Amino acid sequence: MLSTNLYDLMANNPPLLLNAIRPIAQQLMVALDTLKGLGIVHCNIKPDDIMLVSRDL
Repeated sequence: MLSTNLYDLMANNPPLLLNAIRPIAQQLMVALDTLKGLGIVHCNIKPDDIMLVSRDL
């Protein structure tokens, strides 16, 4: 179900518009908040580690 990562999306579709960035940012914040609630710290967040789900699937 994972189609690509954020780095590839940015490289292939510059520039990303706000309506594309907002859902990615919101989901990332939810994920980080969940990790915080579990006491887990992610110290190496980078665009090629953020996987995106294909909306077609």
